[in-house]
Amino acid sequence: MRELTVAVRDATALWALVSDTMPGAAARLLTNTDATIVNIHAALHETLASACEDDTVILTFSGHGTRSQRLLTYDTSRNNLDATTIGMDELAAAFKACKAKAILCVIDCCFSGAAPARVLDDSPVSRDPGVPLEELAGAGRILISACHVNEVAYESPAHRHGLLTLSLIRALQGGEEQSIDLVAAMAAVMQSVRAAAGQLGVTQTPVLLGHVEGALFYQGWFQASTS
Repeated sequence: MRELTVAVRDATALWALVSDTMPGAAARLLTNTDATIVNIHAALHETLASACEDDTVILTFSGHGTRSQRLLTYDTSRNNLDATTIGMDELAAAFKACKAKAILCVIDCCFSGAAPARVLDDSPVSRDPGVPLEELAGAGRILISACHVNEVAYESPAHRHGLLTLSLIRALQGGEEQSIDLVAAMAAVMQSVRAAAGQLGVTQTPVLLGHVEGALFYQGWFQASTS
């Protein structure tokens, strides 16, 4: 598969943001050779299965997607895509079984057959689109997808981040300690992505699904540079 130039930067920046601002968080980073199908499955199971009713789980993914709405891993095989990719049905089942009070899932990739950016162009096309993204969301479950299923998820050549990841990082940064309502902040993130795509002369419309009762707050500030 064609290498993505900023996917590792996306993952590392968000991991650093959480690690720096939430010392009590059990943040885990999987990139390159660590991001295998086995390691990702293990991390998902350990995190979601062990979460308690007072916990909040944040899951982010930056990378390639297939036209059948599956996420590629480091060791994905073109000849055995279903067994070496992460399906939306797997995530949906794991989210529903998780006891956490809230799950925030950010997927910075695209699921478009014509996408030249973050999709495996020659992956098989199924008449069944797979599990709709709505299945991952619901009460206490929020999904932010970089774009509609028929759009492309783009990268910023100037900032070397995916447009969604860059906007999310900026929304969570602050010059001083502050408490940010994540749900409310997502409206600004979505607007920022659309504006940044427009400056590149393209269209990218992020999708927000799900809800939580009350507010979901992020406390702290991000001290590392992401430019």
